[in-house]
Amino acid sequence: MSQMHKVVRVVKNYKDSVRGNSATLLKRVRAEDESGATVYYKDLLIPDYLKSKGAFSKDVPRTWYVKETSKNVTVVVGFAKNSGEFFYDNDEIKGIARGARVQGVIFGAAAVPAGVIVGIATYGVGLLITPWLLFLAYRFFIKIPAVLGQKTLQRDFQEFGIKI
Repeated sequence: MSQMHKVVRVVKNYKDSVRGNSATLLKRVRAEDESGATVYYKDLLIPDYLKSKGAFSKDVPRTWYVKETSKNVTVVVGFAKNSGEFFYDNDEIKGIARGARVQGVIFGAAAVPAGVIVGIATYGVGLLITPWLLFLAYRFFIKIPAVLGQKTLQRDFQEFGIKI
């Protein structure tokens, strides 16, 4: 499972963003940590509730509670202001997990037909697509919702002394 990390970041810039139903996906985010070292996030997913409370502001230090759902995607699940006020929205995290589950169903349903179609077109080499799509289905349908599940987040936040 992905471990939750408490990080303090100062966002310097980002390339572009894609807005979803309840979250914003920011691409190529460049930030600095407390010591001034540069940290890069390929994809940073911030729920809209946290963004509206000020979790993503340029040139201001912010304390994030983050989880990595894959090698490239980092999700901000909680946010604490300098005054100690903590923000977290379970409904938006559930929405993100629900969207991942739907994406997993789509990958699972498309795995066999896509493998057969591409396999016929490439004389069997395309059948390698089927295991890859089934792996993506597993990751999106099982792994990501488990990482962002309520019980998992509750246990992770308790390690930092936060009760949700």
